[in-house]
Amino acid sequence: TKVIVKTALRDLKTLQKERPDFKITINLQLDLLTDKKFRTWLIKEVGNSGVTPDTFGVEITEDSAFTDIENFSETFEELKNAHIEIFMDDFSMGHTAISLLRKNYFNYIKIDGHLIRDLENERSQRIVASIIELGKGLNFKVIAEYVETEKQRNLLAELGCKIYQGYLYYKDMPIEQLKGLLKDGK
Repeated sequence: TKVIVKTALRDLKTLQKERPDFKITINLQLDLLTDKKFRTWLIKEVGNSGVTPDTFGVEITEDSAFTDIENFSETFEELKNAHIEIFMDDFSMGHTAISLLRKNYFNYIKIDGHLIRDLENERSQRIVASIIELGKGLNFKVIAEYVETEKQRNLLAELGCKIYQGYLYYKDMPIEQLKGLLKDGK
């Protein structure tokens, strides 16, 4: 995990030479973030990396072991104070979503891709629209995952979602290819 963090920060710093607001997030298990020793190390690494504040983030899946929600305040406050953005990944698929949103832990919520893939279903559209409105009302930025077609993106835009992630834009690629895209202004 530490190698992944260091690699992500090194690559982010490199990519920010082309675009200072470029962001990278990595998935981390909640138990790692609640481990004080690891969290202190992570905060120090991000602080010493030279990346633009609020451009490195951690994604935590909604189905993580959020058994005692009240005890996560210190963890998330420390991360936020260190300008590490916090994303709730796979929102809408777990048991604790609404309870977690009572606290202002997250900067972003990412709508689970299963709902996006089924976006032509009217009930899925209503659920997605409700999540978008909930996110806006609670001052979270909302990201739609698995956006693979223009039709999905256009429908999401109609529903009020403005941030998309998926193969409609790009597939996974080596960093050198990504640097080339940024140099070309994409």
